[in-house]
Amino acid sequence: MNLQRLADIAEQYQSGKVLREIGRDYGISRERVRQLIVVFERQSGQPIARHYGADRTVRQCADCGISICRIKSSTRCRKCSGIARRGLRTSQALCEAYFDRRKAGESWRGIARSSGYKSSHISHAIILLVAKWLSQEGRLDELRPYVRKTAWLRKHRIELQA
Repeated sequence: MNLQRLADIAEQYQSGKVLREIGRDYGISRERVRQLIVVFERQSGQPIARHYGADRTVRQCADCGISICRIKSSTRCRKCSGIARRGLRTSQALCEAYFDRRKAGESWRGIARSSGYKSSHISHAIILLVAKWLSQEGRLDELRPYVRKTAWLRKHRIELQA
């Protein structure tokens, strides 16, 4: 891909130009412009924040630490704010109980369901909570045998040793 073209598209988007206008300039659809902006974000490693005015800023999610571009009142990324909306309980004793149940052989999904959570993604949230708790305790390496795929944890800046 032409990196200069991606940079130009991202710059126009940041300046406030709408996707349709950018698409007309390049002879592509607005959906393709959106996709190219995502490609540029991934290649550059930075979120492309539009200048909507003073109400949006780029900052870190309070829970997981990834970069977000949301309204000023928001302190969490979409995933973490969804977890908070679902009322996921995050006490230290509860995280310890979740981890003890997993060590006893219960699946993460089973733990989520028996705790009253119905969402299919909540089991990842429970793993994330336990991982954060173990990280704070300095015992993160204990989690490795109980998690099969760890790539999604890296997105939340949690590295499990092989």
